[in-house]
Amino acid sequence: MNHDIHDTGTETEQEMQSLAQFEAALSQSAPQPRAGFEEKLAGRLRDEYAQRGRGKQVLTAFQPCRYGRLSTRAAAVLVAILTVGVGAIIAMSAFLQQYLNYDAGLKAILEQGLGHEIGISQTIDGYTVTLEWAYADGNRLTLAYVIDGIRGVQYSNLESDVYRLSLRNSGTEIPSYQGRGIAVDQNGEPVGWGVTDTIVTFDRSLNIDTYDLSSIDFGGRQSLDLRLEVHPYGITWQQRTQVPLERLFQEAKEGPDGLFTFDFSIDLVNERRVFDTPVTAVDQDITIHLTEVNVAPSQTRVRICFASPDAAWQWTAIPWLTTDAGAVPGGGGGGQPFTDGDLTCGDYTYFAAMYDYTGAWQLEITELVGFGSGGGSDQQRIAGSWRFAFVVP
Repeated sequence: MNHDIHDTGTETEQEMQSLAQFEAALSQSAPQPRAGFEEKLAGRLRDEYAQRGRGKQVLTAFQPCRYGRLSTRAAAVLVAILTVGVGAIIAMSAFLQQYLNYDAGLKAILEQGLGHEIGISQTIDGYTVTLEWAYADGNRLTLAYVIDGIRGVQYSNLESDVYRLSLRNSGTEIPSYQGRGIAVDQNGEPVGWGVTDTIVTFDRSLNIDTYDLSSIDFGGRQSLDLRLEVHPYGITWQQRTQVPLERLFQEAKEGPDGLFTFDFSIDLVNERRVFDTPVTAVDQDITIHLTEVNVAPSQTRVRICFASPDAAWQWTAIPWLTTDAGAVPGGGGGGQPFTDGDLTCGDYTYFAAMYDYTGAWQLEITELVGFGSGGGSDQQRIAGSWRFAFVVP
């Protein structure tokens, strides 16, 4: 939906009118519940979207940005505070459901009726951000929000360069490790998918960000009190044609004066099953330690450590995780390596719903890859077979 640009002294009245229009539009667009509606919808989406779409873009670690004082207009926007419980997904946009189904772990969450539909929004300087949906378990938290640009303006880029999530009670920042922005139309349907020979223009984007909860001490809590800060920006089609590409993101970014801040609370699915009995395997005179396997309802994380074969290089591993039922879906991508004493360690994530699986697991490391100062073009590769067998209690 579009939102009026606030350019007169009647901002409060216009904001209230915009909010009323939003509520009316949301109410009118939501399907009317009927017996078996959610089951039929889930079945239809499973059939139509069985093939995985585009892969997710992995984002680099977020470095907090500093902003000056908010403008008078931005400061006047009320911080949205909402407590969100587990509820129905009837009003969720069809495409958001479809996209979440590309993630095997979140697909299982939706089918169980978990996840939290939110639907709170703020408008600053003609830009509107709407927090749509969230889910949190012991390993990860996933948020979906929509950015609407200025009414009548077409963009080639519409996203946020801040996506800071923190715990309200302590201020602890939760690291972001994966995200994706998707151009959508006013009905929430994707724009330009499959188009490769032209620059797509749009005025709305759907953003889905995933955060790492594995290091958070929940302390038995059943909910999370959160603060999300985003700073949307756009690059218009006109700017795209006038500014050289190498200077585009330095000179052509436009956005509101200040951060959008959402304070909200969501229920936490805090069940985790953990295997933490170290197991070792040796090949190529290199010992690899499997130190932990952490299984939450939407994701499995595997941690391994090893002595660096060459301290001048940054090392990662190529894992292959299976069960008696076959390969575990959802990737096995690794985050930034870290050190534990003299060891190089890495967490490898699988976006799969394995929480109810109680059988045997097998992990094989097929290769160690070292990256030098030249990045991807400067590598050492050590092939091998480091095998581990275990059962997650």
